[in-house]
Amino acid sequence: MSSPELERINAFLSTFARRQAHRTVDVPGGFAVFDDDFALSYANNQLVVDGTLRTVVPGALPALADEVLGGLPYRVVSVLDDEVARACAQPLAGAGYAHSRYLSPRSATTTPSSAPDPAGRSRRGGVPELAAPGRVTAGRGAGRPGGAGPAAWRGPGRRRPGPRR
Repeated sequence: MSSPELERINAFLSTFARRQAHRTVDVPGGFAVFDDDFALSYANNQLVVDGTLRTVVPGALPALADEVLGGLPYRVVSVLDDEVARACAQPLAGAGYAHSRYLSPRSATTTPSSAPDPAGRSRRGGVPELAAPGRVTAGRGAGRPGGAGPAAWRGPGRRRPGPRR
């Protein structure tokens, strides 16, 4: 399923990965990003598949990942389009990849002050806008008076130590 919002989010993720990378390598249906300063960062060194089923060959993706990411001690493949991801799921699972979803929250409501600029420009805001009612923040105690919020930004296989039972 595609929507204008999802297409815009995926375009942002793709563009952001390219701009953040020190080096990119174009491949059929996507590109690989590398950052030698953060060689062990999965987000900075991965294969990003942003193409369609016309440009991506799902069965060839595991070999392509091995070829382009061969110098890394891990493999991360991010497939942005849901239809392409479903087509790639079996070949990647067969090659030993573990599947996880990338969730991108968005607001279903907009107000005149929070509506995006049609030209995509930034606009000035002030403290009152940032502290608007209903704004969600992450971190310890977020959203719960006196309580601990959910742990955020967990990497694969990493857990924050919790209370012992």
